Amino acid sequence: MFSKDTKEAISLMMDVYNDRHSDAIILLTKYYFEVDEVIESTLSSFDEEKLTLTVRTESENILKDIKFKTEPLNSNEAAAYLLECLDQARKKAPKNVPKTRIELEIERNKNLKTYFTSVSGTKKISSNIVEISFKNGLDDLPDIKNDAFLFFIIPKFKKDKFPEGFSMSNYRAMVGKEDQKFFGAYYTIKKFKENEIYVWFVLHEHPGPLADWASNVQVGDTVAVWGPRTSFQPPKNTTNYLFIADETAQPAILASIKNLSHREKYICIFETQDTHSQYQYDLGNGHIEWIYRDSDKPGGGKKLMNRINELDIDIKDLYIFGAGEGKQMSNIRKLLKKKYPLRSNQMTLTGYWRKTK
Repeated sequence: MFSKDTKEAISLMMDVYNDRHSDAIILLTKYYFEVDEVIESTLSSFDEEKLTLTVRTESENILKDIKFKTEPLNSNEAAAYLLECLDQARKKAPKNVPKTRIELEIERNKNLKTYFTSVSGTKKISSNIVEISFKNGLDDLPDIKNDAFLFFIIPKFKKDKFPEGFSMSNYRAMVGKEDQKFFGAYYTIKKFKENEIYVWFVLHEHPGPLADWASNVQVGDTVAVWGPRTSFQPPKNTTNYLFIADETAQPAILASIKNLSHREKYICIFETQDTHSQYQYDLGNGHIEWIYRDSDKPGGGKKLMNRINELDIDIKDLYIFGAGEGKQMSNIRKLLKKKYPLRSNQMTLTGYWRKTK
């Protein structure tokens, strides 16, 4: 039986697919389930045996089930069943049917490389953010700008060394096993120099492996990185932006703002713990509006949501971009979609992490 944590994770996964990958769900409905005249199809519910789609056609509403071969242990395994069905749908689809957004993303990811680099320095940014620089081994790392993010892989213990030929596929094969010697997580490149990158790490009260590593890192420590990727994809002719982020996504926002032209306008709203975790940053023709959690826990409280609800924004040529705790971003996404007639490509709100306590 699913735990509460697993239920929430799968629910958030479904929200992301419905919001960002509706084209993939339509493809799956048409060619995997062979439903004609599809107007709308969404992931609507799930249990230990299946994911259920609600399909609206010109004549009726119907339910279709993606059945699990075995009960998934987490949201990644549930998503894997979904992608397996999508792959079967693609094989049945006519050759002229365009590839979906997630298919193109998977295709791009196949060409990404694993790099090995080492810590060259550290710098305290605020009470809960440390900047770590990495140098060497990055000559071929492309500078794709904006919210370019990498998957950082660290050894469990300093004595553990990366084996010859180690890659992202090797890491994925060991995840969840009792003898797992390496751990990883995604982080955004804050600044890019020749053969050197600067990355912000958030220090947590109950840190995971990467945050704990960042708290005790030493110059010379070796890491593996895989990528880079980006999720910042404003529609053409975008001139107006709304940026929303907690500490984990602030580097992605700042890097994206850096690449805007002087003609583009934006509102930038950052959530942080308190005034001690705030910092000064030159944003040129804009500024940061800070929302303090104070006694609220990260990912909890309603102060950020209330501030977003107070906004009166012009959605013409608007792109909304941000990230933070998964459920918080999901709730903000639902609020904005209810309040404004936004097109699906006008908003990218991503769950960078998920509150489990």
